Parts: sequence; structure tokens; C-alpha cells
Amino acid sequence: RQRQMCIRDSSTSVQAIKDRIDLTIQQNGLLILTFHQIVDENAIHETQYLTSQFEEISDYLKSKEADINVITLSNLDKLYNENHTTD
Repeated sequence: RQRQMCIRDSSTSVQAIKDRIDLTIQQNGLLILTFHQIVDENAIHETQYLTSQFEEISDYLKSKEADINVITLSNLDKLYNENHTTD
């Protein structure tokens, strides 16, 4: 099961992201979180997300490390290519 959650702005609550993380763990799925711009304060543009919220999500992921693997997109691409090579 593949899922993507694009975090467009600070109106995407931390709890909504935590819920998606938990659902992905339950389904043994893949969740791609996409953040566009992380800012310390005054998230005034649509593509900005607050550092404090991002840190809370990072801490939550760390607390779930026994249940999940956190990897970069480049590592995901490498794993995909290793498992889908054509001979």
C-alpha cells in the first residue's frame, strides 16, 4: 500500500500527520511525507510549515522507530531499482 501526504501549509495539523503515520504502520505501508518549506515563525505563504510542528512530527517518528523505517527519497529510489531490475 502506497500513500503520499503532501504537507502544503501549517493548516495540516500535526495530529493529522500522526494519524496517517499510525495508519501506515497498521497497514505495513509506505508513507511519503512532502514538506515544501520549513520556517521558524510566521508561516504566511501557502508552502510554509512551522519548524516547531516539523520537529514534533520528527520526534513522533523517532518514538515509532521500532515500527518503521525512515528513509530518504533517494534511498527509496535505490531500493526500488534494486528490486525491479530487468535482465
